[in-house]
Amino acid sequence: MSLLIELDKRTGYLDCFNHAGGKQARSPELKRNLIAVLLAHSTNLGLTRMADACGISYDVLAWTSEWYVREETLRAANLAIIDYHQRLPLTPIFGTGTLSSLDGQRFPTRGKSVTARALSRYFASEGLSTYTHATDQHTTYGTKVIVATKREAHYVLDEILGNATDIPVTEHATDTHGVTLVNFGLFDLLGLQLSPRIRDLGKITLYRAGSRAQVEAGVTRVFSGEISTRVTKRPELDRAVTLVPFSARGRLSAEISRVHVQ
Repeated sequence: MSLLIELDKRTGYLDCFNHAGGKQARSPELKRNLIAVLLAHSTNLGLTRMADACGISYDVLAWTSEWYVREETLRAANLAIIDYHQRLPLTPIFGTGTLSSLDGQRFPTRGKSVTARALSRYFASEGLSTYTHATDQHTTYGTKVIVATKREAHYVLDEILGNATDIPVTEHATDTHGVTLVNFGLFDLLGLQLSPRIRDLGKITLYRAGSRAQVEAGVTRVFSGEISTRVTKRPELDRAVTLVPFSARGRLSAEISRVHVQ
């Protein structure tokens, strides 16, 4: 808790949690209550057990969570922390901030949720996935809750294009779950580089531009397939060229763009 108090003194992130109903006087206890709610949610302790642990009544914590802790306020608070992190002299030592990566995590859920799904490999009952984007400077600039049974590749671009930071991401790394041929095409249209870590790479056919006679012998052993230029005449590519600029400006979900160009 002391860390969150110190962080607020440096960044003012708790001021980003405003009342959903508009302007309202902020009581002296509000920041204390917000920290308790954030800890309860982030540690999966829950408001009931947090109330027992900290001495703040459940009703107060539930009211604070209901009216102040929303997706837009959480994003605003995260932006305040990122802005402070970007100004620290130690930050550039870790990297340039142009390389980002993501990974998915699965969490079990209790109660009813429209996002939770049964997945016996990971959950005793039901659960969901979170997809977290971070830069090489250790800046977490985006987290998206997704259905655990859906392919993670659909959501790779959403936080890259949808975040409101000034992080200059030009290259993005992901694991096999984030790789599809469509994603390679979308990244190229956006002027970005997709650098995946592909499992069982030796079992996958990789394609080269040009015939065997046009490339070195060593390349043909790795890139055994040849790209057909006839695919450039497919109508799906015309739709991609039309939709991608809307995604780049944040006016259309990258996941929707991806679905329309498959």
